[in-house]
Amino acid sequence: MTVPTAQAKFVPDSPARRMASRLDLEILEMGVAEVKVWPDRGFVADPFFRLYFVESGGTELLFAESAFPLRAGNLYLLPANVPFRYVPKEYLRHRWLHFCSSTLERTPHFQQPLGVPSKDAEERMAELYALADTPDKLESVMRMDIVVRQLLVPFLAAMPEEEGHFERLDAFSQVIDHIDRHLDKALSIPELAALLRMGRNEFSAAFRHAFGVPPKQYLTQRRVGRAKVLLLRTRLHVKEVAAQVGYNNEFFFYRIFRKYAGLTPDEYRRGRNPCR
Repeated sequence: MTVPTAQAKFVPDSPARRMASRLDLEILEMGVAEVKVWPDRGFVADPFFRLYFVESGGTELLFAESAFPLRAGNLYLLPANVPFRYVPKEYLRHRWLHFCSSTLERTPHFQQPLGVPSKDAEERMAELYALADTPDKLESVMRMDIVVRQLLVPFLAAMPEEEGHFERLDAFSQVIDHIDRHLDKALSIPELAALLRMGRNEFSAAFRHAFGVPPKQYLTQRRVGRAKVLLLRTRLHVKEVAAQVGYNNEFFFYRIFRKYAGLTPDEYRRGRNPCR
């Protein structure tokens, strides 16, 4: 009697596995744009990531310290919450996608513009555009998520494997998730520190080491970023937007928003064209 044999492969824990399992994606919108003259919007930071595939033409984006070229045949990932401006230079036709990801936001590698040559990005971006016609179907939504992850693979593969950095982020994942789930509520630093059984000073120092900013500033950035998304995606009154991100005082929200965004909420809503 022959005894059947079986082979199995266990997938061990690793920084790559943790990144893949925690990669959250909130797809906002997508489109095709043909631009002859780029508008000069000044330096503005938007709360979402941009994926661009350049079909033809080219131009440059100007960041604080350097110019970043866009060229035909390449796929680009532009960071969220990093100010840049368009340089009116050349004709450009490109497919674009806007999405949010708190995981990528708090990963240093994705706080800079990135580009890779791509042979299949145009096809995948066209598939996303077609799937957007049926956003109420679970199959379409799941497929969109898969396609975006496929588009992100070359950028994720190029990410340095900084084990220590990933360990620091892992330690704070519970805190970040708690912040994102409770942006509409008052959150204190002692409350966040208690989640990790730390004292306030110890927590603040460790958080700043991991994320580069104090926890209070990070919390405000998250509130303003979510407010930007709500201003772009909904018709909620500014007072309602303020309440959803934890500000019951509308005038205080205006002041904070202008400090971080450089515009009032009304100006941001009127002036932003998310289709670029």
